[in-house]
Amino acid sequence: MIDLYVVESPLQALSAAEAKAVNGDEVGSVIFIKPGSPSRRTHYSHLEQAVSFGKWENFAWLSFSNYSGLKYHLSLIVSLLKMKRRYRGKVRNLYLGEFRSDWMLYLRCAVDPAETYLLDDGAATLSVQNNFLSRLIFWPTYNSPLGIRELVKKFLYAPVYNRRVAEKMIHLFTAFDLQPMPGQILKRHSFEFARRNIKESKVVNEVYYFGAKYSEAGIMTLYDEMNFLEKIFDYYEGANLQVVYVPHRDDSCFKLKIISERFGVSIKRLGCAAELYFSISDYRPSRISAAYSSVLNNLRHFWGGEACDSFVIPESMLNDDYKHAIRDVYSYYQSVGINLIQVEK
Repeated sequence: MIDLYVVESPLQALSAAEAKAVNGDEVGSVIFIKPGSPSRRTHYSHLEQAVSFGKWENFAWLSFSNYSGLKYHLSLIVSLLKMKRRYRGKVRNLYLGEFRSDWMLYLRCAVDPAETYLLDDGAATLSVQNNFLSRLIFWPTYNSPLGIRELVKKFLYAPVYNRRVAEKMIHLFTAFDLQPMPGQILKRHSFEFARRNIKESKVVNEVYYFGAKYSEAGIMTLYDEMNFLEKIFDYYEGANLQVVYVPHRDDSCFKLKIISERFGVSIKRLGCAAELYFSISDYRPSRISAAYSSVLNNLRHFWGGEACDSFVIPESMLNDDYKHAIRDVYSYYQSVGINLIQVEK
């Protein structure tokens, strides 16, 4: 028997490393990594470093993501059938990095693990637990309205789909302080593996504000995002704290240029996931700041929630499709002692 991990982002890979450390050497471990689009060079670099940090002896980069359209699906099906032949009935625990990735759920059907765990991939864990797993929904898109494309897709993936497996419980391996539902196993971690070698760090009088692709993803407009950031920068200027903007790997160059030139704020690319960066850095800022990025929850395990500031985006700035999920994140942050700071539009 083995433990199998499947990831496609840096945080998923770090979460997988934490799970592997908890599981120990009782059984073998294998990790599969989907690298994503070749154009996302920063994403790939961060992902590669996170995988390297986990010290995996058995790993493989999946090549089907290099294709698009029908060729992507055919390549994926071939990969899934190979995994089915090799691993079916041999997987003790399967760790999935992304609940919304159909290919991971098809892989789950293919290998038929004894148990399945979902790893953290940002604050999406809260939404997945509250809106899907707690309602016994273990495949969010499988029963969506059937158009021609969906019917063709179900036909193509029929050799790997298994309804019995698809409807089994999904457990959590998470850094969030959540409660399990009946029948669900919830294993909490606090980045013990990442923090194991942390030494006493020099504290500098700076605030690291962690950005996110809010306007890029359509969560808010660029105009509103800039107004929101301006109020945050003014807040810290009034507190005599220097702000350093840490961009998300998918922040646009145009947005970063505005932040640098309009607000005069320094841009600092960490070169890897924040959790990894601060596990090896010999200094840290006096405060960690963001809107609702999961970096706040993760880094509170390093220095406590009192060192973390979460700025509340006015709901009038938000796309209606995201308001409920974002509201849940802020409510959670307040419950675990992260400082919530209201921002007026």
